[in-house]
Amino acid sequence: MTPATPTAPVSSATPSAPFPPATPRLQVEGELLYLDGRPYPLWGLRTANQLEDDAHVQDLINNLDTYMEHGVNAVAPFLQGGNGGTTNAFLPNGELDEQVMTRLLALLEETARRGMVVVVGFFYVERAPLLESATAVERAVEQVTARLRPYRHVIFNLVNEFHLPDFDKAAYPFRRPEGILRLLDIVHSIDPERLAAANCNDPQLVLQVARHTPVVLHNSRTLAEYLLLVERVGKPVIDVECGNHALDAGRHGVFSEGAKLFYEQQIASAAVLPGKSIFFHAHWVQGPPTKWPGLKRIYRRHCDLGGYGTLTDPGMRWYFEAVRAARNYPAPEMFGRIRAAIRAQNSLVLE
Repeated sequence: MTPATPTAPVSSATPSAPFPPATPRLQVEGELLYLDGRPYPLWGLRTANQLEDDAHVQDLINNLDTYMEHGVNAVAPFLQGGNGGTTNAFLPNGELDEQVMTRLLALLEETARRGMVVVVGFFYVERAPLLESATAVERAVEQVTARLRPYRHVIFNLVNEFHLPDFDKAAYPFRRPEGILRLLDIVHSIDPERLAAANCNDPQLVLQVARHTPVVLHNSRTLAEYLLLVERVGKPVIDVECGNHALDAGRHGVFSEGAKLFYEQQIASAAVLPGKSIFFHAHWVQGPPTKWPGLKRIYRRHCDLGGYGTLTDPGMRWYFEAVRAARNYPAPEMFGRIRAAIRAQNSLVLE
C-alpha cells in the first residue's frame, strides 16, 4: 500500500477561510444515513484527543486516505477532548478558543474533500465544570453551531456519557434529559437541519433523548440491537465508543484474543444490521501518554494503523482490515460469522 501523502501542515496562527467550499450533505431517511443522496454505511474511529495541538490533528489528517481505503469513513474529535487529554475549546464564559477551532475547521475541510463524515463532540465530564455558568454552556453551543453551519457532513454529539455522576459538578444540568433537550433546541434554533444528539449507556436515558433526535448516539455493547430490533426506533443508531472503554488500555495497541473476538462480532453485526454503526475506540489513537509495563519508552498517540495488535506488533491494522473484509462479504457469509462469534462468546473474556 502506498503511504498517504501528507497534506499542508495545519497552522493555528492562520484562520480558515470564513466561507468554506461546498461540503457533502449528510441526511437521514429511516434507519439509514445518506451523503449527497447516496446510502452511506458509517464506519468510524474515535479521535477525541486529536484537536489537542497542531501535530495531533496533522497526524490524523495525514492518515485519512488510509482509513478510507479500508472503508473507515468517519472520525470523532471532541472539543473538550477525552480521557488523558487536555483539549478545551471553551473559555469559562463560553467563548471559543480560536486555536482549537482552527484545527477543527482544518479537519472538517479535509474530511469534506474526501467525502467523509465527522461526529464533533462538545462536552466531556472532566472539563464541562470549567464553564462558569449554564449561560456559558449555552453560549458555547450557540457559537459552535453558528460556526459549523456551513459544514453539512457533521453530526453533533453534544455531551459524552451524560449519565456520569461527575457531571453534577458542572453549572449546567447535563445529566437530566431536559438539559440535553434544551441544548438540542439551541442547536436547532440556529441550524434546524443539523443532526445532533448526545450519548450515554443507560437505555432509558438514551430512549428519552432519542425520541427527539434524528439519530441515536450511545456507548453500550448491547444497546444497538435492542434499540433497532426491540424498540424499533427507526433511526440510525451510532455507537460512538465501541467497547465502552478502550480494550487496549494499559497496553496501547495490544488487544487480547477476547477483545478481537468482541470487535469481530461488532463488525459483523454492523455489516448486516441496517441502522447500526460503530466507532472503534483505542488508546493507540487517543490514550494518555504513558509507559508500557516493563518497557522504558514512553507511549505516544498514533493515528497510523500500526500492526496487528500484539505485544511485538502493536496497532489497529487488524481492525481496519476486518472492516474492509466485512464490507466486501456477501450477507449470508456475514451471518455465518455472527453465529460463530455468538457461539464463541460463551467463553469470551475481555481483558
